[in-house]
Amino acid sequence: MKKFVNNLAIAIAFLFSATSVNAQTPAAGSITVTPMVGVNFTNLQGDNNQTLDSKVGINVGAEALYMCNDNIGISIGAMYSQQGCKVKDTTLGIDYVNVPVMLNGYVAKGLALKAGVQAGFKVNDKATANGVSVDLDTMSKLVGGDATVKSFDVSVPVGISYEFKNIVLDARANLGVISVFKDKNLSARNSTVQLSLGYRF
Repeated sequence: MKKFVNNLAIAIAFLFSATSVNAQTPAAGSITVTPMVGVNFTNLQGDNNQTLDSKVGINVGAEALYMCNDNIGISIGAMYSQQGCKVKDTTLGIDYVNVPVMLNGYVAKGLALKAGVQAGFKVNDKATANGVSVDLDTMSKLVGGDATVKSFDVSVPVGISYEFKNIVLDARANLGVISVFKDKNLSARNSTVQLSLGYRF
């Protein structure tokens, strides 16, 4: 959790350093689309004391924003997101297509605070060690139990974004609210810090 908080703090500091006289806010009643690409710092947070290391991945997709008025907007997106964690010499990779629905509150010109809910649809999962990868369904059959990953995830995204000259810098934390595993004895929720760069049309 300490690494998670540190990564979020770095992300926020990065965005606030990107000041510009060309900051802008979408006009009331407008609908804009922003393709985005970025980097993820991901981990799994559980109820036990096992030490897990962060994993780096990518995110890519787009979000549409409707401005209800001059200060409030509602966005919906579709983002391919590489998530997971590392356990000693093994990397657990879980890829999702995430659909965030967020309320965007503009507190200054070009600067928005955002929060909402996100549905995640698993598209791939695998464990990799010593250059060998195996999907978790196969691994579960070999070791017993049910270490398979659920096909659906729910998380709460909170973040901040800054826009200038149609370029959007976005930093958010996605906090999982359900365990990713089917086995009730394996409690682990997605924990992601996401930095993205986009261009608003």
